[in-house]
Amino acid sequence: MGLMIAQGLQFLIVHRVARRHYDMQIPLKPLALNLMVAGAGVGIAYIFRQGSPAWDIALKAGICALCGAILLALLWREPAARARLLQMMSARRRPAVT
Repeated sequence: MGLMIAQGLQFLIVHRVARRHYDMQIPLKPLALNLMVAGAGVGIAYIFRQGSPAWDIALKAGICALCGAILLALLWREPAARARLLQMMSARRRPAVT
């Protein structure tokens, strides 16, 4: 969790300082929302611990799947990301040409 916070702060500092030289046009609102969902998933998985290793793994896998679905739903709202996701899904369906 600490590493995630440190890397997020580093990104914000670099983004602010480097914007004078070259603005990459990165919207920070969707990025912050994705980071909050991921951080909430990590925090919830850390708080809820089970006694049995099997139940612990199952619970963490469920939390990971739920957070992944939320992140995909957030990505699906962005038109550019939706086009890229559809392109990636259609590329997987095409048979390999030999």
